[in-house]
Amino acid sequence: MSQNDNRMKSNLNKYEDVSFEREEGMVDMEGHLDWYKKAFEWSPIGIAFIDAKGDIFHTNSTLNQMLGYAESLPFKKITDLIKFDFKVIENAVKASDHLNGEYQIDHSSGQMIWVQVLFTPILLPDNSLAGFAVHIMDITSNKKAEQELESTEKLTLA
Repeated sequence: MSQNDNRMKSNLNKYEDVSFEREEGMVDMEGHLDWYKKAFEWSPIGIAFIDAKGDIFHTNSTLNQMLGYAESLPFKKITDLIKFDFKVIENAVKASDHLNGEYQIDHSSGQMIWVQVLFTPILLPDNSLAGFAVHIMDITSNKKAEQELESTEKLTLA
C-alpha cells in the first residue's frame, strides 16, 4: 500500500463516527434559527412551503417579487400558481426524492414567465409526507435565448 493510500485510509477512519450528539463547544443550531430565517428571506431563489394537500402556507419575498407582488401571493394552492395535476407530484415523490420541471406561469402584469421548479418533500419522523419546499427560479431570459437561437438556426438552414 502506498503512502497516499495510507493517508486516505487514515482520513476516512477519522470520519467514520458521525453523530449528532451535543459535544462541548458544538454550535447550538436552535440558537441560529435567525440564520435560517435570513437564508430563506434573502435567498436569490423563490421559495414556497406547501402542505401535503398543496396549500401554500409561506413564501419568501424573492418569489413574491419574481411574480410581481409586493407582499404575499394571492394564491392559496400551488396548482393556482403552477398549472399541473398535484397527483403527479405525490406519485413522483414516492419514486424519488425530488421532482424537477419547467413551467409557464402568470406574472401579475399578465405576461407569462418561464420558471424551473424543484419540489423537495418534507417528511415527518414517521416518514409520512408533511409537505414540500418548492424552489422556483425565473428562466424566462434563458427560454427567450433558446427560442432566438432556434430561429437563427432555422434561418441558416433554409
